[in-house]
This record gives sequence, C-alpha cells and structure tokens, in this order.
Amino acid sequence: RDFCLSRGLGDVYKRQARNAGRRKNDNAWKKRYLAFCDLVRSGASMEDVMEEMEISRSTYFRFLRLYRENYTAE
Repeated sequence: RDFCLSRGLGDVYKRQARNAGRRKNDNAWKKRYLAFCDLVRSGASMEDVMEEMEISRSTYFRFLRLYRENYTAE
C-alpha cells in the first residue's frame, strides 16, 4: 500500500471495490464445484477433469482442496 501511495497510485488503490475478486459462493461457482465433485467421485483423472471442465491446474487443486475438506471429514 505504501508503494502505491508513494508512486501516486493511491487513487487507483482506493477505487478498488471491496470483494471485487473471485466470488466463492455465487451460483455459477457452486454449479462448477458440484460438477467437479461428481467427476472426482466417478474416478476421473486430473487431466480428464481439467479438460472436460476447461479449468486450469490451479483451479483443479483449489477445488480438490475444498473437496477433501468437505467430503473426507465425514
């Protein structure tokens, strides 16, 4: 933040909307996550899931982490 203010970018920094990033609980996200869970449960490989859902490797691992937190704790 200090870097931004010292470079005259304070206005840009202040204009960033709060919670403007990825929304974890919107309907489209939930739908994609549930589709991911179904594929993982069916035994699909990482490559198959990524190709079918058209997601990146980082998104795959983000979803996998959540999947493990939610479904292996039961």
